[in-house]
Amino acid sequence: MEGDVLTKIDGYDIDDEGRFTHEIHGRLSARYLLFGVKYAGQKPQATVLRKGKPVDVEFTLQSILPESQLVPPTPVDTRPEFLIAGGLVIFELDRNLAKSMPRSPGGVVIRRYREHATWDPPVDRDRIVYVDRVERHPSNKGYENLNHAIIRTVNGKPISRIADVAEALKTPQGKYHVFKFELDEVDFVMHAAEMEKINTALAERYNTPKLSYSKSDG
Repeated sequence: MEGDVLTKIDGYDIDDEGRFTHEIHGRLSARYLLFGVKYAGQKPQATVLRKGKPVDVEFTLQSILPESQLVPPTPVDTRPEFLIAGGLVIFELDRNLAKSMPRSPGGVVIRRYREHATWDPPVDRDRIVYVDRVERHPSNKGYENLNHAIIRTVNGKPISRIADVAEALKTPQGKYHVFKFELDEVDFVMHAAEMEKINTALAERYNTPKLSYSKSDG
Protein backbone atom coordinates (compact mmCIF):
# COMPACT_ATOMS: atom_id res chain seq x y z
CA MET A 1 0.00 0.00 0.00
CA GLU A 2 1.08 3.58 -0.54
CA GLY A 3 3.04 4.80 2.46
CA ASP A 4 4.30 1.35 3.51
CA VAL A 5 7.93 1.18 4.62
CA LEU A 6 9.60 -2.10 3.63
CA THR A 7 11.53 -3.49 6.61
CA LYS A 8 12.03 -7.19 5.82
CA ILE A 9 12.08 -9.51 2.79
CA ASP A 10 12.17 -13.30 3.19
CA GLY A 11 13.57 -12.96 6.69
CA TYR A 12 16.27 -10.41 5.87
CA ASP A 13 16.12 -7.04 7.64
CA ILE A 14 16.17 -4.07 5.23
CA ASP A 15 17.99 -0.98 6.50
CA ASP A 16 17.17 2.67 5.80
CA GLU A 17 19.36 2.62 2.67
CA GLY A 18 17.46 -0.28 1.14
CA ARG A 19 20.19 -2.84 1.88
CA PHE A 20 20.48 -6.11 3.80
CA THR A 21 23.33 -8.27 5.10
CA HIS A 22 23.87 -11.51 3.20
CA GLU A 23 25.49 -14.32 5.18
CA ILE A 24 28.16 -14.87 2.50
CA HIS A 25 28.37 -11.76 0.33
CA GLY A 26 27.89 -9.12 3.00
CA ARG A 27 25.86 -5.95 2.54
CA LEU A 28 23.80 -5.96 -0.69
CA SER A 29 20.93 -4.02 -2.22
CA ALA A 30 17.48 -5.37 -1.35
CA ARG A 31 16.89 -5.54 -5.12
CA TYR A 32 18.89 -8.78 -5.05
CA LEU A 33 16.19 -10.47 -2.96
CA LEU A 34 13.56 -9.60 -5.57
CA PHE A 35 15.40 -9.61 -8.91
CA GLY A 36 18.52 -11.68 -8.21
CA VAL A 37 17.08 -14.88 -6.76
CA LYS A 38 13.41 -14.84 -7.74
CA TYR A 39 11.36 -14.75 -10.92
CA ALA A 40 8.06 -13.29 -12.09
CA GLY A 41 5.16 -15.18 -10.53
CA GLN A 42 6.96 -16.01 -7.29
CA LYS A 43 5.74 -14.59 -3.98
CA PRO A 44 8.24 -13.03 -1.56
CA GLN A 45 7.30 -12.82 2.11
CA ALA A 46 7.80 -9.34 3.52
CA THR A 47 7.17 -7.12 6.51
CA VAL A 48 6.21 -3.47 6.17
CA LEU A 49 5.68 -0.67 8.62
CA ARG A 50 2.10 0.49 7.98
CA LYS A 51 0.74 3.43 9.95
CA GLY A 52 3.36 2.82 12.61
CA LYS A 53 2.70 -0.92 12.99
CA PRO A 54 4.53 -3.93 11.47
CA VAL A 55 2.41 -5.92 9.03
CA ASP A 56 3.34 -9.17 7.27
CA VAL A 57 2.49 -9.14 3.56
CA GLU A 58 2.83 -11.40 0.54
CA PHE A 59 2.93 -10.12 -3.05
CA THR A 60 3.45 -11.57 -6.50
CA LEU A 61 6.41 -10.42 -8.60
CA GLN A 62 5.35 -9.07 -11.98
CA SER A 63 7.21 -9.24 -15.29
CA ILE A 64 9.02 -6.03 -16.22
CA LEU A 65 8.83 -5.71 -20.00
CA PRO A 66 11.72 -3.88 -21.75
CA GLU A 67 9.37 -1.40 -23.41
CA SER A 68 8.02 -0.34 -20.01
CA GLN A 69 11.43 0.40 -18.47
CA LEU A 70 12.89 3.88 -18.16
CA VAL A 71 16.36 2.44 -18.89
CA PRO A 72 15.79 -0.73 -20.93
CA PRO A 73 18.31 -3.52 -21.50
CA THR A 74 20.36 -3.26 -24.66
CA PRO A 75 19.10 -5.57 -27.43
CA VAL A 76 21.95 -7.69 -28.76
CA ASP A 77 20.81 -7.42 -32.37
CA THR A 78 20.33 -3.65 -32.73
CA ARG A 79 22.45 -0.53 -32.51
CA PRO A 80 21.37 2.40 -30.33
CA GLU A 81 19.32 5.23 -31.76
CA PHE A 82 21.19 8.53 -32.03
CA LEU A 83 20.85 12.06 -33.35
CA ILE A 84 23.52 14.71 -33.98
CA ALA A 85 22.32 18.32 -33.88
CA GLY A 86 24.69 21.27 -33.89
CA GLY A 87 27.47 18.94 -32.76
CA LEU A 88 25.49 17.51 -29.84
CA VAL A 89 25.65 13.71 -30.03
CA ILE A 90 22.35 12.58 -28.52
CA PHE A 91 21.39 9.08 -27.36
CA GLU A 92 18.46 7.38 -25.68
CA LEU A 93 19.86 5.71 -22.58
CA ASP A 94 20.00 1.92 -22.25
CA ARG A 95 21.69 -0.32 -19.67
CA ASN A 96 24.86 -0.84 -21.69
CA LEU A 97 25.41 2.88 -22.35
CA ALA A 98 24.76 3.72 -18.69
CA LYS A 99 27.27 1.13 -17.47
CA SER A 100 30.23 3.00 -18.93
CA MET A 101 29.38 6.44 -17.54
CA PRO A 102 32.22 8.32 -15.77
CA ARG A 103 31.98 9.87 -12.32
CA SER A 104 31.12 13.30 -13.70
CA PRO A 105 27.99 15.02 -12.29
CA GLY A 106 25.92 14.03 -15.31
CA GLY A 107 27.45 10.56 -15.42
CA VAL A 108 26.58 9.94 -11.76
CA VAL A 109 22.94 10.91 -12.36
CA ILE A 110 22.74 8.66 -15.43
CA ARG A 111 24.25 5.73 -13.50
CA ARG A 112 21.68 6.29 -10.77
CA TYR A 113 18.86 6.14 -13.32
CA ARG A 114 20.26 2.81 -14.48
CA GLU A 115 20.54 1.39 -10.97
CA HIS A 116 17.07 2.53 -9.93
CA ALA A 117 15.22 2.14 -13.23
CA THR A 118 12.92 -0.59 -11.92
CA TRP A 119 12.90 0.55 -8.29
CA ASP A 120 12.03 4.23 -8.13
CA PRO A 121 8.53 5.59 -8.81
CA PRO A 122 7.77 6.38 -12.48
CA VAL A 123 8.93 9.73 -13.86
CA ASP A 124 7.29 12.01 -16.39
CA ARG A 125 8.97 10.51 -19.47
CA ASP A 126 9.41 7.20 -21.24
CA ARG A 127 13.20 7.26 -21.66
CA ILE A 128 16.28 9.23 -20.59
CA VAL A 129 17.58 11.27 -23.55
CA TYR A 130 21.03 12.78 -23.07
CA VAL A 131 23.99 14.45 -24.77
CA ASP A 132 26.82 11.93 -24.83
CA ARG A 133 29.47 14.36 -26.13
CA VAL A 134 29.94 17.44 -28.30
CA GLU A 135 31.59 17.29 -31.73
CA ARG A 136 33.59 20.51 -31.78
CA HIS A 137 32.95 23.24 -34.32
CA PRO A 138 33.57 27.02 -34.17
CA SER A 139 29.82 27.59 -33.89
CA ASN A 140 29.44 25.51 -30.70
CA LYS A 141 32.57 26.78 -28.95
CA GLY A 142 31.98 27.07 -25.22
CA TYR A 143 29.67 24.05 -25.05
CA GLU A 144 32.43 21.43 -25.03
CA ASN A 145 31.62 20.36 -21.46
CA LEU A 146 28.00 19.39 -22.10
CA ASN A 147 28.94 15.73 -21.82
CA HIS A 148 26.36 13.37 -20.28
CA ALA A 149 23.80 16.17 -19.86
CA ILE A 150 20.22 14.87 -19.59
CA ILE A 151 17.85 16.80 -21.86
CA ARG A 152 14.59 18.10 -20.35
CA THR A 153 13.23 20.31 -23.14
CA VAL A 154 14.09 21.38 -26.68
CA ASN A 155 12.50 24.58 -27.95
CA GLY A 156 10.11 24.47 -25.01
CA LYS A 157 8.88 20.92 -25.72
CA PRO A 158 9.37 18.16 -23.09
CA ILE A 159 11.66 15.35 -24.23
CA SER A 160 10.56 11.81 -23.45
CA ARG A 161 12.07 9.98 -26.45
CA ILE A 162 14.86 10.74 -28.90
CA ALA A 163 12.20 11.17 -31.60
CA ASP A 164 10.88 14.12 -29.57
CA VAL A 165 14.18 15.95 -30.16
CA ALA A 166 13.91 15.56 -33.94
CA GLU A 167 10.31 16.78 -33.84
CA ALA A 168 11.11 19.77 -31.59
CA LEU A 169 13.93 20.88 -33.91
CA LYS A 170 11.36 21.45 -36.66
CA THR A 171 10.06 24.52 -34.79
CA PRO A 172 12.81 26.83 -33.41
CA GLN A 173 12.06 29.44 -30.79
CA GLY A 174 12.16 32.40 -33.12
CA LYS A 175 15.51 32.07 -34.89
CA TYR A 176 17.08 29.86 -32.23
CA HIS A 177 17.17 26.27 -31.00
CA VAL A 178 17.16 26.08 -27.20
CA PHE A 179 18.09 22.95 -25.21
CA LYS A 180 17.48 22.84 -21.45
CA PHE A 181 19.00 20.17 -19.20
CA GLU A 182 18.22 18.35 -15.96
CA LEU A 183 21.09 19.62 -13.83
CA ASP A 184 22.49 23.13 -13.70
CA GLU A 185 24.20 23.01 -17.09
CA VAL A 186 23.97 26.19 -19.12
CA ASP A 187 21.25 26.18 -21.78
CA PHE A 188 22.45 25.25 -25.25
CA VAL A 189 21.29 28.07 -27.54
CA MET A 190 22.17 28.17 -31.22
CA HIS A 191 20.91 30.09 -34.24
CA ALA A 192 18.94 27.65 -36.39
CA ALA A 193 20.94 28.58 -39.49
CA GLU A 194 24.22 27.92 -37.66
CA MET A 195 22.98 24.50 -36.61
CA GLU A 196 22.27 23.65 -40.23
CA LYS A 197 25.84 24.67 -41.14
CA ILE A 198 27.32 22.46 -38.42
CA ASN A 199 25.15 19.52 -39.47
CA THR A 200 26.30 19.93 -43.08
CA ALA A 201 29.95 20.18 -42.02
CA LEU A 202 29.71 17.07 -39.83
CA ALA A 203 27.98 15.12 -42.60
CA GLU A 204 30.86 16.01 -44.91
CA ARG A 205 33.50 15.18 -42.28
CA TYR A 206 32.07 11.71 -41.64
CA ASN A 207 30.99 11.17 -45.24
CA THR A 208 27.40 10.39 -44.26
CA PRO A 209 24.19 11.83 -45.71
CA LYS A 210 22.32 11.41 -42.42
CA LEU A 211 23.33 12.34 -38.87
CA SER A 212 20.74 10.20 -37.13
CA TYR A 213 19.52 6.65 -36.75
CA SER A 214 16.20 5.36 -35.45
CA LYS A 215 14.75 1.87 -35.35
CA SER A 216 12.13 3.00 -37.84
CA ASP A 217 14.96 3.44 -40.40
CA GLY A 218 15.29 -0.35 -40.53
